[in-house]
Amino acid sequence: MHITIPYGDETIGFEVPAECPAAVLAPRPVQGAADPRGEIRRALDAPIGARPLREAVRGARSVAILADVLVKHAVPLGPLTIEDAARDAVERRYADALIVTGVGTGHATDLADVRRVRAALPDTPILVGSGVDEHNVRDTFALADGAIIGTAFKQGGKTTNPVELARVRRLVAAAKG
Repeated sequence: MHITIPYGDETIGFEVPAECPAAVLAPRPVQGAADPRGEIRRALDAPIGARPLREAVRGARSVAILADVLVKHAVPLGPLTIEDAARDAVERRYADALIVTGVGTGHATDLADVRRVRAALPDTPILVGSGVDEHNVRDTFALADGAIIGTAFKQGGKTTNPVELARVRRLVAAAKG
């Protein structure tokens, strides 16, 4: 029996001996979810084969849940303000702190976004998750409780390069003022 299956943009064919039972199963068409965001929330609240994260870490003293608000490598399923995303992360996902990022690794975070999240959740710690460098670190720390810094420490500001001690020292000096 000759079987052909999809593989990337092409197909692969092969022969299966007649005495071997074989079949190709195709995915059945399914209807899209009426409320995709609700389905994701449901899956996070009741994951298959595991406890929800908030239960798994309940009572742990050395665990904190950090939530990236409108994460830079994803797109919301529907209209969502940064304030609503932040509130959802804290109130429904039990985040201990929030991360606000720019549009990509190494890209400056819009400090207006940090102000909006701070106004919505004034008592929640906020970290800036991208683009902090020696030129904006003081402005960043005036609004945020901390930062995740990587690219600014790398030789030439390139993520794949090693850390350059002189860049680290300059940023720390700028942060101290």
